[in-house]
Amino acid sequence: GDSTPAPLVLAARVHHRLRFVFIGAVGGETFQLRSATDVAQWTTLARDGYALVRSKQRRVPAAVQGWAGQTYDFDFLPPAGGEYTLVAGNPAKPIWVGRIVVK
Repeated sequence: GDSTPAPLVLAARVHHRLRFVFIGAVGGETFQLRSATDVAQWTTLARDGYALVRSKQRRVPAAVQGWAGQTYDFDFLPPAGGEYTLVAGNPAKPIWVGRIVVK
């Protein structure tokens, strides 16, 4: 893959399912979805291929840490247009950054 992929374009006020699949030999990386000013919010939906029951789904800060073999699904509902970044590792010194443009 490309180390700097094109921005992902999403629609504002629409639910988007984001799936994180941790396949590396080493794990423990943290991913954060950040707005221009802070960590965004998302709702937990599933873990390791199993949907969470409604009572376990929570709106939480958009950050996840995963290990090899784990998957996580989240619902992201951007409230308005703008730009977000998906940051892998420490936000002060990330190992990878992807752009998300919400229109």
